[in-house]
Amino acid sequence: MTSSLETADGPDGSNAGAATGARAGRLPSLTGMRFICAAMVFGLHSALMLFFSSQNASGLYMGAVQQGGFTGVVYFFILSGFVLTWSARSGDRLGAFWRRRLFKIYPNYMVALILGVVLAVFVQGQVFNRKTGLLDVLLLQSWSNNINTRTSFNLPHWSLSCEALMYLLFPVFLRLIDKVRPELLWRWAGGIMAAIFIVPFISHALPYSAVYPSGSHDTDVWLTLHFPATRLLDFVLGIFMARIVMTGRRLPLGLGGSVALMAGVYWLATYTPERFNMDFISVIPLALVIAAAATQDAAGRKSLVSGRVWVWLGEISYAFYLLHYLVLAFTRHLLGARTFSTPTTFALLAVLFVITIGLSGLLHELVEKPMMTHFSKSRRSKEEAAAAAQLPPEPDLAQEEDDRHAVTRRAA
Repeated sequence: MTSSLETADGPDGSNAGAATGARAGRLPSLTGMRFICAAMVFGLHSALMLFFSSQNASGLYMGAVQQGGFTGVVYFFILSGFVLTWSARSGDRLGAFWRRRLFKIYPNYMVALILGVVLAVFVQGQVFNRKTGLLDVLLLQSWSNNINTRTSFNLPHWSLSCEALMYLLFPVFLRLIDKVRPELLWRWAGGIMAAIFIVPFISHALPYSAVYPSGSHDTDVWLTLHFPATRLLDFVLGIFMARIVMTGRRLPLGLGGSVALMAGVYWLATYTPERFNMDFISVIPLALVIAAAATQDAAGRKSLVSGRVWVWLGEISYAFYLLHYLVLAFTRHLLGARTFSTPTTFALLAVLFVITIGLSGLLHELVEKPMMTHFSKSRRSKEEAAAAAQLPPEPDLAQEEDDRHAVTRRAA
């Protein structure tokens, strides 16, 4: 959910040199899509606030946006694997990679966590649980099978626990997947998709202690939606999709066809058990959307979401993702149990959406960018860069030879 697409430097030198079907570089369409997916998560969480006075309208709204929330999270996990592979730097040190990831996600995360604690404890009057707080600080909350622990203080934070594991293991997976022959990449990607399909069957067969109104068991929600080890499959699929594009493997659908497939799957989700909708049902179309959009961007072709405004919205999408639930929950607290007519509710949500964009822009400019600029590189890296910048240019030996001949001719 947090990978920067606009600073991609190109593929790792170990990735078979240059891509035959696409070239590494900026991916503005994928950046713009990030905001769309963050907005879909906003839609799901806004439905949980029960602002509608009409139960019928509330049910219809939840039915329309619930799958969007699941889809947005799947997109972010696949995207993380894809873009980290796409932008991997040749000869990058492990410490340098992990340092960049830390300063990319952690400062914003801690700001949102502090705001979440203030909201929960000092505004809503909840009791502060030190163990839960420590797990949140360490990004370990999603390893707990207690849903209250996983979603404490700020509901979306569970996904950052998954991202932490993904970033920790990325160098290992990249090295292994780099060794897979290009003609076998699709087979491996298909195997990962099959593994994601199996997870809901396993989770549903395990013991559970509660059944949610949607029909999912608590183990379904944990192992299929929140558990870092199983969500790692989405991330690994993203790595394979990046290698598929970078090695010029043929894609079955273009961007338009992939988006159409995603729309069809979104509709199909209303007829399938929720445990499959939380991850698997969106995996195949989203993997194709990401690969097709990257191919189109690499070829220099524009899309509907590759413009400057969309790119800016995509850049603040991480901050938006962290802040939106806090804005919604704080508003719900201020309003108490009040509900509103359908038009008024949509107007309220539109206002909250715009407010969240504004606050996200501030967090991005005041925290995320400065932290990345000043602390994402070690002192050693900065000194090496400064020394390289001060080196004299390489001598032009041919020009020096010409100059010597000219001096000799003038002397003669």
